[in-house]
Amino acid sequence: MTHNLCTCNNCSKVYFDSNPSDESIEYPDEILTDCGGLIGELIQIEDEEDGDIFTGCPECKTDGCLMDNVNGNAGGNAEIIAKILKDKFGIIEN
Repeated sequence: MTHNLCTCNNCSKVYFDSNPSDESIEYPDEILTDCGGLIGELIQIEDEEDGDIFTGCPECKTDGCLMDNVNGNAGGNAEIIAKILKDKFGIIEN
């Protein structure tokens, strides 16, 4: 099994990506062993202006800062996960 991930470039947290693009990396299931506690779930948020529902960051309450994959340059959890991906799985990003 694989997982798609995304990074919020505002709060630096990493989430399971429920709507990955074609450029999204499929990460191996084994990342959950080392990174599982650092990866969160996106939430459904109601837009305050028009009432539309969208999937976004639970911290920032927006989808405007979400980026496919793990952006280690964002710092925080993203930087920790990027280091694990590089050291253990040879996956290098940004």
